[in-house]
Amino acid sequence: MNKRKCDVCYKHNAKVKDYRFVESCGLQGKVLSCKWCFNLNDVAVYQIVNKGLNPKEFYNKNKEVIK
Repeated sequence: MNKRKCDVCYKHNAKVKDYRFVESCGLQGKVLSCKWCFNLNDVAVYQIVNKGLNPKEFYNKNKEVIK
């Protein structure tokens, strides 16, 4: 069985249902997110979608979100 990839980064397996309304990224409503994309703000999500960044880059070594 294939696991579904995250609707934001397409790099990690989706774990959480999330609601995003970021028109510039094409995210409208319910999306499936990985554990890395789930807690990120809309600016970080925009950068991940449009620049292809890895969501892990937005966390420090203690797995806390860098603000």
